[in-house]
Amino acid sequence: MKKENTAINNILELIGNPGSGIIYIFTSKGKYNFARQLHDDIKAHGFQGRLFLLDTILNETNLNRFKEQLIGISDDYGIIFLIESNCRKNYFDIFGRPDSGLILKPEHFFSDLFLPLDSLIRIYGIDLKELDAFKRTLLSELEGASLIDISTDSGTEISIKPRSWNSTEIGEIFTAPVEYI
Repeated sequence: MKKENTAINNILELIGNPGSGIIYIFTSKGKYNFARQLHDDIKAHGFQGRLFLLDTILNETNLNRFKEQLIGISDDYGIIFLIESNCRKNYFDIFGRPDSGLILKPEHFFSDLFLPLDSLIRIYGIDLKELDAFKRTLLSELEGASLIDISTDSGTEISIKPRSWNSTEIGEIFTAPVEYI
């Protein structure tokens, strides 16, 4: 239960402070109980919450109207999507794809991107401040690295020349290696 509460607090921290003070939570059936707990905790953070079950919203008839409504609220409201992979097509129809361009870019937005609920809680149920400090330390150690050798006990050996380093708010650090060295 502690990890769930930490995950909820971190999700709300990542959402920020929507100007309207209202956060919409859209969830699929498999994540409804977690979404309900998130909804109940929103008041403690000074927000109002609205909870919707996506299975009743996402169909071909309602999809365009739903997308238009999201565009209308995306600037002033918080939006949380807790969805399972069976909603993937509709999700990409609404938001676009990271690799081919996002259509809708809400400012106060969180999506679990189809993570199983136990993975969502494991990933977000951590101390984000401690993770951020570790990330900053690691980035400073990687800065200026011109060649990285990776080897495993199973015999894998890889050498990469990194380009610039980037990171996400939840601790991922990544680079695109130079193709030919």
